[in-house]
Amino acid sequence: MFALVTGSSSGIGYSIASRLLEDGYDVVITGRNHDRLLLAAAEFRSTFKSSIIHHFVCEFADSTLIQALKAILTDLKKSINTLICNVRSGRRLLDNLD
Repeated sequence: MFALVTGSSSGIGYSIASRLLEDGYDVVITGRNHDRLLLAAAEFRSTFKSSIIHHFVCEFADSTLIQALKAILTDLKKSINTLICNVRSGRRLLDNLD
């Protein structure tokens, strides 16, 4: 199973990503703050050694970054089974992932 969890470098998004990893998911986590996202990815990799964890710094108000995320997800060649859209407004994300 594969999940994309936006806004997952801290708070609710971090907790959701952690729970999905506990349940055996591989995840792509995103966040706006590079340092916090790297820390979250490192913590997840340390705790969930058998899971695949990708991270991508992304501000979802920037459609260029959304397109870059889409390209990365396409390159991974995995279907997203679960999407947790934990951003201020997920409409632009959903519009651009079609």
